[in-house]
Amino acid sequence: MSSPVVSSVNWGMEFEIFAPQAAVVAAMKTLDLKTRNQVRAVITADRLEAVKLVNKLRESKTTKVLCRVEDILRRHPEKLIPQLFPSEALTKEDYHRLLVRPLNKQVEHVELLLNSNSSKVLGLLDNLSSLDQAIMTGAYEYAYQLLEAILNNYGSSQILLRKAALLKALNHTINETTIVEKILDSAGLGGNNVIVSSIVQCFKEDQDWSGLKRSIMSLASRGNRNKYTRDIARIGFHPHAKNADDLAELIQSSLQSSLIDALLILKINNHYVSEKSKLHDFFSLWDSKIPSIDELAFQYVGVDDGESIFYKRSSAFLENSNIIRYRGLMDHFYDDPASDYFLLSADLIDRIAGWVNVSLTINELATDAKMTSHSCPVLQRLELEGNITRSAMFNYLSFVSGGKAQVDEGALFKIMGRTHDLVRTHNTEILKSMASYAATPLSKIIYHLLIARKSKNEADDHLLRRRLQEIVRSEFNSELVSFVEYLSKRSAAVAIYTYELCTEDFIAKLVHIIKSSAQITETRAALHRWMGEHTNDSYFLGRARALLIDHQINRVRNELDDNRIYVDHARFAEWFNDELLREFNSVLASMEHNFAVGIHENTQLLMLIEVAYANFCSNSIFGVASYLGRRIRHGTFKGHLYSVVSGIEGSQKYAILFKDQLFLGRWENWKRAYTAKIDVIIRDKLHIESSNKREGLIKPTLTSPGKVDIAIACGKSLIKDYFDPRLSRPIAPTLTEYCWRLAEVDLKNIISYMKGQKSNLISADQLAEIRSGNYTRFISSELVKEFVREVTHNVTEKLSTMNTWFKRPVSVSPKASLSLLYKAVVAEVKETFPDFDPDTDYDEMNDIELVGGPYHVIYDAFYVVVYNAAKHGRSAGTVVKEFVVSKALNGVSGELRITIASDIKDDHSEQFVAERLVIQPGDDIDNAHLSEGRSGIRKLHQIERSDRKFKVREV
Repeated sequence: MSSPVVSSVNWGMEFEIFAPQAAVVAAMKTLDLKTRNQVRAVITADRLEAVKLVNKLRESKTTKVLCRVEDILRRHPEKLIPQLFPSEALTKEDYHRLLVRPLNKQVEHVELLLNSNSSKVLGLLDNLSSLDQAIMTGAYEYAYQLLEAILNNYGSSQILLRKAALLKALNHTINETTIVEKILDSAGLGGNNVIVSSIVQCFKEDQDWSGLKRSIMSLASRGNRNKYTRDIARIGFHPHAKNADDLAELIQSSLQSSLIDALLILKINNHYVSEKSKLHDFFSLWDSKIPSIDELAFQYVGVDDGESIFYKRSSAFLENSNIIRYRGLMDHFYDDPASDYFLLSADLIDRIAGWVNVSLTINELATDAKMTSHSCPVLQRLELEGNITRSAMFNYLSFVSGGKAQVDEGALFKIMGRTHDLVRTHNTEILKSMASYAATPLSKIIYHLLIARKSKNEADDHLLRRRLQEIVRSEFNSELVSFVEYLSKRSAAVAIYTYELCTEDFIAKLVHIIKSSAQITETRAALHRWMGEHTNDSYFLGRARALLIDHQINRVRNELDDNRIYVDHARFAEWFNDELLREFNSVLASMEHNFAVGIHENTQLLMLIEVAYANFCSNSIFGVASYLGRRIRHGTFKGHLYSVVSGIEGSQKYAILFKDQLFLGRWENWKRAYTAKIDVIIRDKLHIESSNKREGLIKPTLTSPGKVDIAIACGKSLIKDYFDPRLSRPIAPTLTEYCWRLAEVDLKNIISYMKGQKSNLISADQLAEIRSGNYTRFISSELVKEFVREVTHNVTEKLSTMNTWFKRPVSVSPKASLSLLYKAVVAEVKETFPDFDPDTDYDEMNDIELVGGPYHVIYDAFYVVVYNAAKHGRSAGTVVKEFVVSKALNGVSGELRITIASDIKDDHSEQFVAERLVIQPGDDIDNAHLSEGRSGIRKLHQIERSDRKFKVREV
């Protein structure tokens, strides 16, 4: 074993304080005078200027000269050029991103660095080989010694970090004093570092690999500021370069980590390296020093879910050529084919074809036929035992067949039970083609179950519903649960697919077998019960009970579900998976690393729960804020309360009072005060608290003790699910449930606030003044007293009714006819504008039913359009409505077209109205839900922006 390398810190100090060492002087002399001066300019410049100068050198110098220049600059105390053998793994953006050179020059650069450091690299390979053998044989104490020796003599690297993380996953008796923990600690695991936490999570047996990969591969790009993190974090999940430019970037990042990491990324993508390059000789030598893939796979044979664990942990051995060939199939066909980080090119398919059994048919995936053509018997046995290769092969064979493969129903059921994650990894267009070749209705349903779970096309969802209802009606007496029970006898996987797809929203659309809103709830609860009995998990039985309790009062058809407060759960879950899933997994993994599974000690987890809750409340697309603005503040709140005025003024009973000038003056004073107080509530209180709305009644924080207790309960549930090996529940549903519980704290406060506003709104002093007025002899004091009592009663009644607006929705998938919804909105708007009286009659036989998502979109749009028609149109003018459904034709989706037109005021021209309705360049559409007053058209466009299925055709 070679002697320890001098650390970069010592080199830097010597270079800074003392005269340059002889080696540096000698290296400078190999440069021409101009280059020497350029290097001196780099050394004396400030950091940013130095980076610019280095980039100029990278553009203008040959690779040989650049290697000499960088060798000198590595001794510079400023971090300009990374070390080839760093003392610690680089997991932070410690270096400015330098100019990326073309691939051929990057390869030449790495080759030259290998030549000048060959003895050290070869010594490192020998030590890594010994480490691999110790890991495979379970000689963990010896592995720790080797790990420490490698670190001391050859420095750290991402390769070493992955092997340390694998040791942590394999040896459950590991303690915090070992070299493994020291390496992971120094890499930032306890600090929730993205690179090291993703590596540690990568090796966990029960980790959702596909979800974690998606999270890592979709890390938000901040340009060069996090390019290194994005490149290095992806290596364990997808080390294959998409193209030459991608590989050049990966080499740049890997070289920033260590020389051995740069050599590894080239070995993985060696098909981009010229056949004449001597690097291929080095790659062959490296292969001769590492265990075979069969040796690596052996310990997972016969283990429950063995292949899945092997696949997750294979990134610790990416230097193995057969591992890379194995991963070539998996990483491209056990992934979403729409991913932007790979391309299913002809060259890639050819490389994969050399690994797989190309003569295999999809039907044979239901048998124990060999799926691959390699000569690694242990791996082939592992592939047959598992479901990862079978899943990838299903997608591969479907792809190469172009979707023209016909699969027997029996084989398809068996394949569904022996594959995993096809919902995420299938190619939707190819599966549609396969569905068209399917011979039986059940086969078509299986394909469309997969398609509908992934596709966002309403036509795909509709096709599944039609086929599902046909078979449930004809063979299962219209009982969906009986159908699911039948499926479970043939394939538990298909039954669970069906259960997961049949949410309340989906069930509500099964109009031929679901006849009432109450039946939606009952069916979903029955499915929860089935799932609980099927899995023997009381969690699902609890969900069934909770659902039925929430729906104690069954809703009948055509009863409007008037839930004003709403959150789009599907979009919240999608946002969470894209933005927060990785952070939650990282924090939970670091808690395990730090041997702390108590929520009270972990403020990071509470902070993440708070971030999720803040978006649950404040997000302008799916959050409470959006619906609070469009449904309650936009006319509805004021109109509801102000109907006290319009109602009593329209009563013939009190007509005589309004003829008395003294009474009328005092009444006008009361109205002005009443209106002003309503406006204050709308302007300041009915908002999510923010820097602009400091008095907002919904607080998107964990400020109150009650909320902290709920957040702690949420954290405990998440920890239990994460650390319990028997559970594999996703985080999003649990988080959604607890976000509603947090929101209910504020919703109850709003209700309390509204109750407390009774005396303020009533203005008892002013009403007393009205009651005690000395009016004309035609007005009796009893009539005035009755008037005051009715005003007081009506305000109290309105406040009581409004309390129902600020409650968690009973159903996330409400159901109502389009005409009924329009009629309800018109009736509400009439409270503000009594003269607004459009025709709301409709033909029940030909009415259009709205369910779930469409219900909410049209609900919001109606409030905006109808309110504006009443406010800005001619008083008592004509309002024309037209609802037309067009069917899908020639691949073009059908649509519901709604037209609402009103008469303009007599003193307005069409040009005047048109100009007011034009969106101006400075109009803030995204935040339209936060403002009132001329915000209607912006709110309409906000709905359009937040829902791609909604279009404002013409204004």
